[in-house]
Amino acid sequence: MSDYFAEKAQTWDAQPMREAMGAAFVAELESLAPFGPDTDALEFGAGTGLVGLRLAPRLRSLALLDTSPAMLAKLREKLAPLGLPNVSVHHLDLTTAPWTGPPPRLLYALMALHHVPAPPKAIRAFHAALAPGGHAVVADLLPEDGSFHGAEPAYHNGFDPDILLAWFREAGFTDLTAHTFHTLHKPGPDGVMRDYGLFVLAGRKA
Repeated sequence: MSDYFAEKAQTWDAQPMREAMGAAFVAELESLAPFGPDTDALEFGAGTGLVGLRLAPRLRSLALLDTSPAMLAKLREKLAPLGLPNVSVHHLDLTTAPWTGPPPRLLYALMALHHVPAPPKAIRAFHAALAPGGHAVVADLLPEDGSFHGAEPAYHNGFDPDILLAWFREAGFTDLTAHTFHTLHKPGPDGVMRDYGLFVLAGRKA
């Protein structure tokens, strides 16, 4: 299977908008899901670790999952000098293989679900992976016109938060909430700068 991110991984961190997005998402995590030095966490679609490497020193353990070998290679390169023995890196697709490590109390994903062919399947996998009482927090694009990725492949042009809330509810999550939290400014395929809204959704496994 080809790696869509193979050519992007080395320069992924170079865009300031991604750093700003990661920081905004971490702030949302802090307000939506309790976590600390006794928390085991899992990131779905970890990429190069823009979120995970911010959180790792504050967690007991963190499993970073992605399906892109190139992104994981960049992540391991960044991890090497940091001395974080509580972090593990996994080439794993939760939609096709279950998580077999310790059940996390926190599972999160940033801008990952729109790259998943069947998001409800991923959401059911989130529920199965979590420890009872654990929290899931995901952030993704609001509906857009397809210009965010342009000719590049993506399965979904954002999501209606109400639809995503319904999928989480059907998977068994409770205490659900969703709100917009960030705006990305980037050029569309025509070079014109555009604004793309992001929302964050949180829920708990009963």
